[in-house]
Amino acid sequence: MVTKSMPPVLSGILYRMQEPCDCHESVKQALEHLHRAYPDAPLLALGQTVFWDEPTKAVLLPALQSTSPQRPFVFAAHDTDYFGRLPSDAPRDIVQNVNGFALLPHNDGATRGLWSAAGELSQLFGSETVPTRNRYIAAGVPFEKIARFYPGERETLVERMTEAWGWRGMVRIQDDSITVSDLPVSDALPALIALLEWGTRNSIECLVEPQRREQAEQQAKMLLDAIRAQAKANSEQSFADLYEKLYQPILAWLTGGAQDSLQFSRTSQLLRFDTQTAMLPRFSLLDAFLKPETRALCEEAYNQTVRGSEVYTLERFGEGALPFDLVIPGKGRGTLLITDRYFTVQTPDPIVLRLQEPIRGAADLARFVEQQFGDQCALVGKAITLISMLATEFIFVMNERGSSYLNRTKQLHAELAKAGIEWSIHPLLRLRQATWDTMGADCIWLKLPEHLAESFGQTEICSPSFAGRWRAVVQEQTELLQTLKRMTRLRDLICELELRVGGSWVLLRQEYDRLQSELQGMQAQTERARQEIRTIYQSIRALKAERAQTERDKGAHFRATLLPLREREWEQIAQGKSEVEARETVAAERARFLPERKAFDQRLNEIKARIEQGWQQVRELNLQRMALERDPTTQQMRQRIRQIDREAELARMRLVRHAILTTEGLALTQSRPAWWWFMLLSPDRRWFLENARHTEAYLEPLDSVNESTHSPGSSAG
Repeated sequence: MVTKSMPPVLSGILYRMQEPCDCHESVKQALEHLHRAYPDAPLLALGQTVFWDEPTKAVLLPALQSTSPQRPFVFAAHDTDYFGRLPSDAPRDIVQNVNGFALLPHNDGATRGLWSAAGELSQLFGSETVPTRNRYIAAGVPFEKIARFYPGERETLVERMTEAWGWRGMVRIQDDSITVSDLPVSDALPALIALLEWGTRNSIECLVEPQRREQAEQQAKMLLDAIRAQAKANSEQSFADLYEKLYQPILAWLTGGAQDSLQFSRTSQLLRFDTQTAMLPRFSLLDAFLKPETRALCEEAYNQTVRGSEVYTLERFGEGALPFDLVIPGKGRGTLLITDRYFTVQTPDPIVLRLQEPIRGAADLARFVEQQFGDQCALVGKAITLISMLATEFIFVMNERGSSYLNRTKQLHAELAKAGIEWSIHPLLRLRQATWDTMGADCIWLKLPEHLAESFGQTEICSPSFAGRWRAVVQEQTELLQTLKRMTRLRDLICELELRVGGSWVLLRQEYDRLQSELQGMQAQTERARQEIRTIYQSIRALKAERAQTERDKGAHFRATLLPLREREWEQIAQGKSEVEARETVAAERARFLPERKAFDQRLNEIKARIEQGWQQVRELNLQRMALERDPTTQQMRQRIRQIDREAELARMRLVRHAILTTEGLALTQSRPAWWWFMLLSPDRRWFLENARHTEAYLEPLDSVNESTHSPGSSAG
């Protein structure tokens, strides 16, 4: 179901400027190919929120009017997913309550598991780029070492240094789960307005010229007033209703007027599941998963596709699980489990029903669902199967970097094809936006955020210069990340900081060199003491070896000389002589060997004395060495070097953060800009029109049958 109606309360936001808009040759080629191959398939832009990049796909409209003026272009709100939720382990002291909602940053700490899509927003230059702890470590930053001395320790470091810059997610504080289609707009409006005020205000602060700021403030006020008026005019509507009704005036502004080919919908309508819709091609994959002859093949193909990823295999949901969710108005969304005897929906309060007869296909399921819950339910594929469902009837329009699950979706199609299960499916129409490349269409002076100011080497820049330099800056920052990763010696890091940052690092490098020179002088003294100690140790070891050898020689001498005399003495006693007589018979001979025995004892005493002297020298040298090492001046110098080391590692960390935010943030926003950035910065639409003229397009097949057409010099990456 789609609609073309436009609420009159929003007409004030329209700029009816019907000037022609040229487009890139690749856009014409892609649309002409679609016209020949798939003349009846509508285009579909499906987004969680209307305040991100989805409306910018209107760049296609001028070319669409010339190639396929009758082809519908549907802009739909993805309203069958859960609204943003607070991570279960997030500390509650981070929550700022706005009528039951919170506007949160995303980081690798307290909000690591944050889920926000329908209520996410990025200010100008902002994106959901989280420099995670692992990213820092990969760039050579000793994260845990810094955490030990960072003020506030590890938790504070993680919160501050891993936060995505310029991004906020609107989440529902309550623990209950609610889909976007069930959320009353009256509940969420205060938080949505606060979110937009945050984003527009911070974006306007990037404008240097007072006149530009005033124009942007007027545009922001007009947008917020239109949203308030729309919500007030339809106080009973859902959040999804608001998004669907906002699409047309937004697109009218972007294109300069209303477009006849535009239609508006949402997934709760596109995937409404009842006896009238069950036979539509969009539910053919569901039918294959339900039919007895193909179910096992489909399940194995799906499990093989997701195995090894973060996506659950079907058995983890329970017996009879399918890769589809049922959305029941007022009850929520849950995984569908169907066995021969039971029908289960894993909604927040699970629904378990006994089946009177087995479900053998989509038609059987539709009859049962309609009997139990009415005809307003929606059946939605999980992340990997959702695109597969809608691509049977629609041509998805996606900006580059849209949907991280596409490779898995393609793999699923390949696995199903191996099993002999195939169906007709349309290719994607990919758009390669030129957001920052075309920013120079209007001369706008910008105050850059900290990370971009450091990357560009200036705090203020005009938009033509930004457009001309941003790619080179991204390349420089990419190379900087590799350079910083190689900096394993402190002095090398300090020299790099002196080169990159300058300022106090010139003095710090000089101070570090002076301290190292003075410490090296002291270390030379302690090293001499250590060397002397090592020499004495060697001497003591040699003396101990000599003592052992002397004792062995003394024993051998005894056994060779005195022991035979003693044995003769014992023999004479055995023959009847007295001990005195026996001793006197060998006394003269024994006396002959006594000088040699004394010589052995004298040598052993000398060795013992020298060993003791060596140990005394070691003790004295160690006292000297310890006195040098424990000297207050030495300790102060070492402490100062540790301080410089900490400063250097923190500076490295800041450079890495800024480089990640610059390289990934600019690349992401080049591909997926928020449409209202164009409205605030360039109200006369010069920037958006130039972006539209330079946006490229190409087709990306979802199976092995469709061909891929690419714009010259482009790739389907």
